[in-house]
Amino acid sequence: MVDFAGPPDRPGEEPVAPFLVDDLPLEIGLRPTLDRLADRVANVVQSAPLTSPILVSGDWGAGKTTLLRGVCRKLADAAINGRGTPTTMFEAWQYESANALLPALMRRVWDCTPESYRAKKAAKALLWELLRWAASMAARVTRPLLGSGLELPAGLADELDVEKAAKRANKVLGDLKPPSDPVDALRDAFAKLVANAWPDSVPVIFIDDLDRCNPMDAVTLMDAIRALASSADRLRVRFVVAIDRSVITQAISAKFANIRGYDGNRYLEKIFPIEFQVPSPPTTEIKAIIEALAQPLAPTERELAIFALSDALRPAYFANARLIKRCFNRHRLLRYFEMHGPPKAEADRLCVQWIAAIERWPRLRTLQQRRQPDFWSSVAVKQPTEDPDLKALLVEPGFSQWLALHRWPDVSNALDQYDEADARLRQFGM
Repeated sequence: MVDFAGPPDRPGEEPVAPFLVDDLPLEIGLRPTLDRLADRVANVVQSAPLTSPILVSGDWGAGKTTLLRGVCRKLADAAINGRGTPTTMFEAWQYESANALLPALMRRVWDCTPESYRAKKAAKALLWELLRWAASMAARVTRPLLGSGLELPAGLADELDVEKAAKRANKVLGDLKPPSDPVDALRDAFAKLVANAWPDSVPVIFIDDLDRCNPMDAVTLMDAIRALASSADRLRVRFVVAIDRSVITQAISAKFANIRGYDGNRYLEKIFPIEFQVPSPPTTEIKAIIEALAQPLAPTERELAIFALSDALRPAYFANARLIKRCFNRHRLLRYFEMHGPPKAEADRLCVQWIAAIERWPRLRTLQQRRQPDFWSSVAVKQPTEDPDLKALLVEPGFSQWLALHRWPDVSNALDQYDEADARLRQFGM
């Protein structure tokens, strides 16, 4: 289902407000390829080894959340037939703050336990124990970051100095029993929660939006997942984590910056032995998404939107659900600010092509504005460049293919066609 802001356009009436779509995840019914993948993931989740968390990787806006929700729904539907699995959906971005993700995850799992279990006094006491050890473990795993140049709160560096802590403990505690290890304590407390809340089931914990969080917090939570999943003999639970692999590997590499050539991909492969890639939507799905977004429009506007967007977003490097929505909204805003007017099918097609390109590669617009007459020609023949924006663009996925399509007969002349489209957008502050 797609929610809209503003009433549908009516022929002969001036629109009261622009007709826009939200950025909520699409319903999985609009993405048949994701629906089929959700079936496969749901089957694998229920039979995968407990020590093997599952990774779902995909680019920005590729549909990771739609896929996770589809898997979660399929597991819940199975529960109707007595074969279901308890699930918890943890949207990490909602809980982001310094070292807060792990305690927030524990609380979220506790909130998803049966109400009859949460009413027990022992369950409430266990929650506080979980939060205590989760906070302690989150602070502990920040220690490897001390050598990376990260500034920690005053006094925390000393507290994390093992040698100083040992000397202080010997002086103050003498022969007293050392405190519990927070990792083991968290494992035991969490295992007790899971065993008591779901004695006959193995729950699945879905973690989403981790790549939107502070990199340190994201790596800290993945460290915790690794520690929890390694104790399957005590803790019977499964994890499914959705991330943009490229973002998280950069954060992991920063954590191990003192190790030359450390590859964050190897770290992920150690934690997640099983991985699924979110596929890009094929052309048929792209058109179906656009038609669904445009359905409430007046016939003329609907036809114009479908023509312009379907043609512009056909290339694989634009096959992204979030990008489609952003392009749709910018086209609707443009039509609204121009007060509709007569349809401009060809002009709108070129305009949406430009919108898609600058949404996909924001640096492109800056370069287009300050280019010299022979700028794009020099790029076409791959001459060396010292321009940092251009260097960054040339390594971005899909940009070289997009540029190649505009080499007819001269790339600078081909890209001149977008000047008018850019001017249309800029006159309205877009």
